[in-house]
Amino acid sequence: MSENGSDQGDSGKRSRATAKILESKTFKDGAIYLYRRADYKKPTWFIRLKVPGLKGYLWKSSQTTDEYAAYKAAEDFYNLSLVKVYAGVTVLVNLLIARVIAVLV
Repeated sequence: MSENGSDQGDSGKRSRATAKILESKTFKDGAIYLYRRADYKKPTWFIRLKVPGLKGYLWKSSQTTDEYAAYKAAEDFYNLSLVKVYAGVTVLVNLLIARVIAVLV
């Protein structure tokens, strides 16, 4: 926090909270990044992807503690996202729709 009691720095922008990473692994020249966070009780693997043709990253939980299963989920997620980018489908909108459908089912 700054002297005036806010968590904003001199630039006026809020600083982003960073989670402590217990373990991380990268695959496909950094396109797939698997990591486990320290602030979770269950050591679940999380996925971060850098898909060519998209700005920024895609994030998703692998929903597993098994490293091999997490890599398989990450590779499937990467390949699906890559196909959608090449087909011209908006990836982020489809992820949001899939999450809404999963909640409703």
